[in-house]
Amino acid sequence: MAVLAHPLKYKLTRSKLRRLVADFTSAGGNAVEILNGRQTPDQSRQLRQLALETGLEVSAGSDFHQDAAWGAEVGVELRHLGGLRGVWQRWLPPDGCAAGELM
Repeated sequence: MAVLAHPLKYKLTRSKLRRLVADFTSAGGNAVEILNGRQTPDQSRQLRQLALETGLEVSAGSDFHQDAAWGAEVGVELRHLGGLRGVWQRWLPPDGCAAGELM
């Protein structure tokens, strides 16, 4: 599972960010982090749109270290995912299979 973490930290122009994500996807990347607690709602929307356009799964706070006054609480901002697939969904049991039950 390859996740492009905090892609806005690289301070790329919009077109260079799109190129980075395209190259990452071509190289076999699976997901992009769209929420990390330090970006504006507009930046989160931009990353969400990029994930929609590229078909990447998404992560939220993939390298979370600790609660802090400046960031979102863990698990609170997931409402912004909309119809996107979160990487954690790969590890959920399939429908009709209880957690811990062998398939």
